[in-house]
Amino acid sequence: MRRALILYLALVAPALLALAQALSPAVADGDPASAAQANPALTRRAALPMLAADSATGSSGVTYTGGLTPAGGTGSHHTAGTVLQLCYSLTPAAAFDFRLYKTAPGSSEVIIVADSDTAQGCTVAALPVNTVGRTDFRMQFLVGGQVVATATAYVIADVSPCTGAPQPCTAPYSGSLVVNGRPAGGTYLANSGIEMCFALTPTDAFDFRLYRTYNGVETLITQGSDDGTGDCLDLVLLAGELGRKDYRMEFRAGTKLLAEASTHFFVVAP
Repeated sequence: MRRALILYLALVAPALLALAQALSPAVADGDPASAAQANPALTRRAALPMLAADSATGSSGVTYTGGLTPAGGTGSHHTAGTVLQLCYSLTPAAAFDFRLYKTAPGSSEVIIVADSDTAQGCTVAALPVNTVGRTDFRMQFLVGGQVVATATAYVIADVSPCTGAPQPCTAPYSGSLVVNGRPAGGTYLANSGIEMCFALTPTDAFDFRLYRTYNGVETLITQGSDDGTGDCLDLVLLAGELGRKDYRMEFRAGTKLLAEASTHFFVVAP
């Protein structure tokens, strides 16, 4: 009997031990017990693999769905240089942060928008001016600091607005500077207000600097940034400066000069 018991332990016990080891989840290299104590989440992930992704948000079992739709729909065609509107949504509704990434042809993915919302909304992104082809967008939705959903979309950028140029082309920038909607060379009264509007074609975000030249002296009078859609400035003509005035605007991207535009008019006493 004793020999039989010894033989049984020698043959069966190793098999039972091997089976128990095979059924135990592999938590980490080294001592499983100490690893679980150092990071209890390891044990929870092994026991509840289906809930691990949601448990960090405090909403176990919630499945979020993100949506991302560009103007015209995914796969739609747009002129290179367009400021594109993209609308997003998260279901079920929740307060979330989002990150919008863009991948232009021949470039790596970059983050272009980081903001927050409560359910749905829209944002904008500029298509590359000098590149045609497919541009991809990817949005991450974060609840409680954790990514709970992603959504993707893409559009096709057609040839840039280069007159007579074959595809692909490098679009030259051109700027405009117009006072009160009239051609250069008009006459205005001193102490009166004027509206000076500017724009850049193709549309792309830019910095601007507006200079005034009077009696041979050029002065920087204002500067700022624009999202690419253009804007207007309200100016008052000084009473003591009669005669010809010249205005020049620089359109810049950082230190790079994209385009220039100028206009002039004459100021007379009221």
